[in-house]
Amino acid sequence: MKKWWLGIVTFLLPLFSFAQANFLPLKPGNQWVYAYVDWDWTLREVIKTEVTDSFEIVNGKKYHWIVSSEINGWRSFSSARKNEIGQYVYAGGVPGPNWNKRDREIVYYDPLAEVGTVWNYKDTASVVEVKVSVSDQYQAGAFGEEVTVKVFNSDIGINGTHQDFCEKFGSLGGYQYDGVQFYLKGCVIDGVVYGDTTSVILEVNDQREKSKTIRLLQNYPNPFNPSTVIPFLLTQAGFVSIKIYDISGREIRTLFDGQKEPGNHKLTFEAEQLPSGVYLVRLSSGGISENRKILLVR
Repeated sequence: MKKWWLGIVTFLLPLFSFAQANFLPLKPGNQWVYAYVDWDWTLREVIKTEVTDSFEIVNGKKYHWIVSSEINGWRSFSSARKNEIGQYVYAGGVPGPNWNKRDREIVYYDPLAEVGTVWNYKDTASVVEVKVSVSDQYQAGAFGEEVTVKVFNSDIGINGTHQDFCEKFGSLGGYQYDGVQFYLKGCVIDGVVYGDTTSVILEVNDQREKSKTIRLLQNYPNPFNPSTVIPFLLTQAGFVSIKIYDISGREIRTLFDGQKEPGNHKLTFEAEQLPSGVYLVRLSSGGISENRKILLVR
């Protein structure tokens, strides 16, 4: 499955939970530099994160201390480790009288998770239940290397994020469901520099991607039963068609066929009468089409 950001790998995490340690591999000196952009590729901010040589002991377990550059005037910190079964976790808790009591480990990446795997946790910033699911796996090129990428979706009610992970570079990309995206400019892994690791950029360099007029985002939740939301972005007004196909290419349903104004949009796909399986969403406008797989699980 081809991803639109593979030329300059991307990463996305909600600003309200950026302090959560969605980084790997965990080794002192490893760094990641990301540029946040809006749906129309307007640059918001550049953020650098580093695994320091400091550690923290929480409930008898040793965590790496991770520090990010300022985000909207404040600096974020997090504690993360690779646990005994290979999962990447951070020390978390829930708000209340014991806000500073981190009484649990929250999994943010599981290398053994397969497509269709789902788990839940309580967000440390709220009492909302967060649902994490693995929706896809594919081979891609990142910084000149072939990597296996897994797609992770985090659903928080009507909000959430989509991220692509690989074990070589960590989180490779994604977006929030409100359309905000960011891409990995560069990183330092095991002392090797990949891409551009400067902390300031003047513009998004990929003019081919910047000029795209449509973008089909990952549905949420995914897997789903029986309904799911399909978000998409338009940079200009035009005639838009959104259709659902089964895995054999047979057209199942037309979700929309008409004019749309530029901006963030979303449609709900109801699949009560359909069997479990993989389906394809196709967004078409102005002679351009984008496809995305979705998974219905009964």
